[in-house]
Amino acid sequence: MNRSIKTASMTIAIVSELCKLYDHGLLSLTEAVARSGLKKRTFQRRVKAWREGGEAALIHGNTGHACSFRISEELRNHIVELIREKYWDHGAQLLSEQLAANEDIRISKETARKLIKQAFPNDQEKQKTAREHPLRRRRGAFGELIQIDGCPHYWFGLDNPPACLIGFIDDATSRITAARFFPTETSEGYMIVLLEHMRKYGIPVALYSDRHSVFTSNRDKFSRRESRTQFSRACNALGIDLILAQSPNAKGRVERMFRTLQCRWPQMFRIAGISSIEEANMRIKEFIEKHNARFAIVPVNDRDAHAPIADDQWEQIARICAEWNERVVSKSLTVTLNGTTLQIIDVGQRRWSLMKHPVHVIEYRDGKLEILWHTPEGEDRLLNFKAYPRSTPKTPKVLTATAKTIDAQLNARIEEALHAPNHWIERHNKEGAKGVERLKSRAQKKKQAKELEAKLQALHGLEKTEKILGKK
Repeated sequence: MNRSIKTASMTIAIVSELCKLYDHGLLSLTEAVARSGLKKRTFQRRVKAWREGGEAALIHGNTGHACSFRISEELRNHIVELIREKYWDHGAQLLSEQLAANEDIRISKETARKLIKQAFPNDQEKQKTAREHPLRRRRGAFGELIQIDGCPHYWFGLDNPPACLIGFIDDATSRITAARFFPTETSEGYMIVLLEHMRKYGIPVALYSDRHSVFTSNRDKFSRRESRTQFSRACNALGIDLILAQSPNAKGRVERMFRTLQCRWPQMFRIAGISSIEEANMRIKEFIEKHNARFAIVPVNDRDAHAPIADDQWEQIARICAEWNERVVSKSLTVTLNGTTLQIIDVGQRRWSLMKHPVHVIEYRDGKLEILWHTPEGEDRLLNFKAYPRSTPKTPKVLTATAKTIDAQLNARIEEALHAPNHWIERHNKEGAKGVERLKSRAQKKKQAKELEAKLQALHGLEKTEKILGKK
């Protein structure tokens, strides 16, 4: 008899005893129901069955019979072996999916959980603590609000360096719209993922982010002039509202997405043999599709809120998403960037409007440069220029020592000092020796004075000695 049958027998004996006490009037119905732990109607049905068939009538008909859906012991042992050797870091849900996809074994999530406990009986499952946060209703349409964030993590195992996954997730559908791995969380990484999102879907209405330095600048607090980061400037130019969250809980969907991915993607990367950022970015599309097929939902409104982008607008969008550097034009119509001097040409009489006025030097990721000038008439104009690398400083010519140079004079003086005594040093040594002799003489006189005072005290006493020496 296994453990479940023993437990059932104990429960049946308790219910049978309670039925007997209730039938003889020794327990009220309320007290008997409370002790049995059953519902009132269920206990009354048990009492009726007990009256008709005794204790045997309380035993369920399926007790002792194996479930028809139970997996065989051989298959159970095979799955446990797979968990220990191959899927040791998988959760229950991910294990059931991976077994179906890779091993053609289909088990439920709860069966997978039991087999994980059987494979690792000493591992204790983490208890989830309930946290109360006010819920915000999802947006109704796809593209109205995109939550963005970066997640540094050991995505490729503890043996490889950590990487940062920058991901965009739609608030209405929980769909990952774009994601890529980078060494760190940078403005350039967010620009690349934003361009990828816009190529697929268009321009979203708003982005929801945290208060990372990529999105907000501390200079706003200390300077009166407007200071934007590269990313916030690009969002403003594209007409995208950049909303900054007050806490991580406010953008909970992207936080939960990263928590889910941390429990799935490292294990899937290990099984797929992915161990670097380059390999992951090459195959990230298929992992995003699998995630969206599993977790994405249908929005309330089937309208797409993205603004479409025409083919002739991509040049301007690429310019907006490049890096903009503000410079002031010199009197010679030059600006500098990263050690390169840019000479503005072909401006004619407009040179007087350009002098001492700000322009933007636009630097593309492929190294291309542009100079954009916002004219007094309110127009944006690209300026022609020539680039000149700054000249490297020349190595100074080393002059040989001659009779007219200071080196020759110093060499002669050093040579003379090596072979002739230095009178200043000799005088310094003599003065030092005299000082030592004076200190010794003073110490000797103090010693003699103390000896004389001791003799006087022995002859005349202390008081008379002090009078003789003039101390009183």
